Amino acid sequence: MGPRRLSGVVVRPLNFTVRGHMSAPMDSVTRAALMPSRVRIAVTLLWFALAVSVCTLVARTLSIGAGLGLLGFAGAALQAVVIYFIGRRRNGARIVLLVLFLVATAGLPLAWVAYANGSFSAVPSVVGYLLRGAALVLLFTGESRQWFRGPSAVQSGL
Repeated sequence: MGPRRLSGVVVRPLNFTVRGHMSAPMDSVTRAALMPSRVRIAVTLLWFALAVSVCTLVARTLSIGAGLGLLGFAGAALQAVVIYFIGRRRNGARIVLLVLFLVATAGLPLAWVAYANGSFSAVPSVVGYLLRGAALVLLFTGESRQWFRGPSAVQSGL
C-alpha cells in the first residue's frame, strides 16, 4: 500500500513513518534521557554560569570599550564549545573545563580586592566561579565519572 492523495496532501501509513524514524540517529532528547542527573545538573549550572559571564562581559564592554570585549567573547565561545562537548559525553572537554577553572583561580584574589574596595563588579565573577566549581564536583564524582568512561564501564560497574 503506497501513499494516498487526499485533496493534494500525501497521506502515508503510520508504519511507514515509524519505520523511517527507528533508523534515525540518536537525538538530543534520547541522549538527555540517558545522561545521569548529576551530569544534567552540572551542564545546566555551566550554561547558567556562562550566561552570567556573558551578561557581565556585555556590561563591562559597554563601559570600557570593545578592545577587551573581543577577547572576552572569544573566551565565552570557548566555554560554550566545552560545555556542548561535556553534554556529548566527551571526557576531554571535562579535563579542559578543569584546566580553565584552575586558570581562573588565579584571578580570584583580584576579585576579592575589588569587592573589598566597595566594587560590586566582582560579585558576578565570583558567582560564576562558584557555579563552575559546583559543576566540576558533580562532573568528577559518582555516576558522572562512570558515564564519561563509556558504556562498558557503566555496564560493568567500574
